[in-house]
Formats: sequence, C-alpha cells, structure tokens
Amino acid sequence: MAKLKANQREIFSRRGRKVIVDISDGACILFGFKHRDKIIHPAFGKFIVSGVGSDFSGTDVLWLFKKGKDRASFLSPGDLKKSRII
Repeated sequence: MAKLKANQREIFSRRGRKVIVDISDGACILFGFKHRDKIIHPAFGKFIVSGVGSDFSGTDVLWLFKKGKDRASFLSPGDLKKSRII
C-alpha cells in the first residue's frame, strides 16, 4: 500500500469500501466547505466534512460523516447546495 500524503486520509464508505480523500481546504472549498466543517441539510441532518474523493465511478464528491457513525457517505451536488455550515 502506498503511503498517504499529508493531505490525504483513508476512510470507509457505508458499504465498507475504502476511499482515499483529500482533506485540504483547496480541494474541499470547490464544494463550498472545508475539512471538519459541521454542516446541516434540511432533510438529511447534520454531517462533518471529511474530504474529496471518488464516488467509485470516477467522479469526485465531498465525503461526509454523520455524527456518531464511523462510515462515510456523500450528498449529490444539488443536495450540497441545500446544506449550510452550522
């Protein structure tokens, strides 16, 4: 396994698949948030921003953790636009 860069973290999706995410502000800000921002979506609740990584189809998405969960998920770009920092 290759060594992770300083701006990378290994996380796991809700289905247990490994994802390498870029936690740098430069990567996350493209989605409107920063690493460790606490955000809320009106329908899906509260999340903590992890970083940017592939959605397994080759598209970069912003990976998020629900409070108390150890597996990550992501929201569609449209749903991210409905989210805000809390």
